[in-house]
Amino acid sequence: SFQGFWGDFSVLLLNILSLEILIWLIAMGQIFNNLTNVIYYIAYAGGFAMGNYIGLIVENKISLGLLSLQLIIRENAETLINILKDNGYSLTTMTAEGTKGFVKIVYLVIKRKNLPKTLEMIRSNNPKAFISIEQVKAVSGGNFPQVRRWDVLKRKKIK
Repeated sequence: SFQGFWGDFSVLLLNILSLEILIWLIAMGQIFNNLTNVIYYIAYAGGFAMGNYIGLIVENKISLGLLSLQLIIRENAETLINILKDNGYSLTTMTAEGTKGFVKIVYLVIKRKNLPKTLEMIRSNNPKAFISIEQVKAVSGGNFPQVRRWDVLKRKKIK
């Protein structure tokens, strides 16, 4: 089975999006009922901006989703690869030829909340590594822990 970008939260997300649309409809109704009152325009603009700001904060706090990291390493690749493996990362490596000689390419998929720790590990052990990061829509198979329903809302870590 696939583990999607939002894990098993589709019902929760649908409810949140429905609430967002309801709030928008109420706000638009107030604006159209009071077209001459500038306060409603300012309140809507402020609410919209504040909603986006709070949404970004919440998104960063819960850090749902998966990321794919591609590393291109010219020097001391094996040291970094071993450090990543020793820290529990599942990864795939390959040797390739770059413009300045042979390189190691390392692919790994991580939980988004682990990105700062992972980047620190990479940069402290190989500061010249080229790092490309992409969002992952879904994963299947491999050695990746499955996200259980509602675990993201709890304050304990998934092992």
